[in-house]
Amino acid sequence: MSSTSDPLHTLYKALEVFQDSRYSRAAVLTLLICDMISNFPDEVRYIWRSRWSFTKVVYIYARYYALWTLVFILAVENHQNSLKVCKGYYYYYTLGNMTHTAVVDAIFVLRIYALWGKSRKILISFSLLCIVEVGLEFFATYWCGRAASVHAIPAFLPGLEGCWTNYSDPRNFGLVGWIPCSIVPFLFLLATLVKFRESIAFPGNKQSFLQDIRQAQHNISPIIIVFVRDGAFFFFIITVTTVIVMVLSEYKEGFYIAPSYPWFATIYSIASSHLVLNLRRQGANAGRPTMIHNMDSGYDGSHVEIGSIRFKSNPHYIDSRTVVAVSESSKHSFQPSNSF
Repeated sequence: MSSTSDPLHTLYKALEVFQDSRYSRAAVLTLLICDMISNFPDEVRYIWRSRWSFTKVVYIYARYYALWTLVFILAVENHQNSLKVCKGYYYYYTLGNMTHTAVVDAIFVLRIYALWGKSRKILISFSLLCIVEVGLEFFATYWCGRAASVHAIPAFLPGLEGCWTNYSDPRNFGLVGWIPCSIVPFLFLLATLVKFRESIAFPGNKQSFLQDIRQAQHNISPIIIVFVRDGAFFFFIITVTTVIVMVLSEYKEGFYIAPSYPWFATIYSIASSHLVLNLRRQGANAGRPTMIHNMDSGYDGSHVEIGSIRFKSNPHYIDSRTVVAVSESSKHSFQPSNSF
């Protein structure tokens, strides 16, 4: 009796998860469309009307890939498909999301590169880190996508459409891609916080991080606040989302991957687009400039001698050994780096 009831119970759970997947995709599609509509006027102003650049290209791809994918999935799963379509569907589902992750990583690298004063060490280090991540993710997703495609079949029960696969991941190959994908955004988060601490603390300062923030909170440029606030928030959200989806992907050999994976792509899309758009929005609207006082002029442990420096009205970056102060009297606005 148990041998009969177990397969029936598994089939029932599969149908239940299949239905939940549709609800999940509808919810995440609603979230994505609402975010796009609410930010579209600023997107037209600061992205579409800007000159074509690498940043603009990766922004558009990162922003609209998730929307296209969700619409594509809904179309496939609400249609009677052939075996050929179902096999291609699972290849696209896995490898397409890997490409999206790689493009979003490019935005992360550009952002951290700009924040760290266009440091070549930071650029090379995080670029290599992301290349390793993408390489491992490609290995894992290609293996999983191929296996899912081999076992793909059109839905065959009455009243159900779309594509099914009985693929499972008994060797946990998916973790090869998920683990680095979880670690990398966390490292971007740490790099953002480290740079922020370095920017507001004097050399030799023994105060805590929170004390430094309280002391400098009225003297920090709005553009730096956007850099740090968005970086900390979105890198944290991406890390948490990736860990949750990773656990659900490996739990019971991927039984719950269908309802959870769309959230991964959508959060990546929202986070990466806001990291670019919010920075350009603030750079265009900032009413106070960032004044940079270099502290290399002299420091003996007891006092700081600040040398006089002539500042540009359109500075490109912040040196790693600087303290940010705000000049209320100047009428110039800080503009974000042209590279970002």
